[in-house]
Amino acid sequence: MIDLADFQRRFYHDGPDIPETPELQTAEREYRKAFLAAAREAANWHEPDEAALKKAWSARRQARRRAEEDID
Repeated sequence: MIDLADFQRRFYHDGPDIPETPELQTAEREYRKAFLAAAREAANWHEPDEAALKKAWSARRQARRRAEEDID
C-alpha cells in the first residue's frame, strides 16, 4: 500500500521551512514566478476565461503525470 504522506511530500514542498537545497530553492522561485504571472493575468479578466482555465488545468494534469512517471 502507498504511504500517501511520503507520496505527497515528493510533489509539495510548501511547508513552513525555507527550501534548503539549490534544487528546492529553484523550484520555489519558479513556482512563485508562474503563480505571479497567472495571478496578474487573471486580475485583468473582466469575467472568467473558460478556455484559459481549461488549458491551465490540462497543463497541470500533464505536469503531474510527468512527475509521477519520474518517481516510478
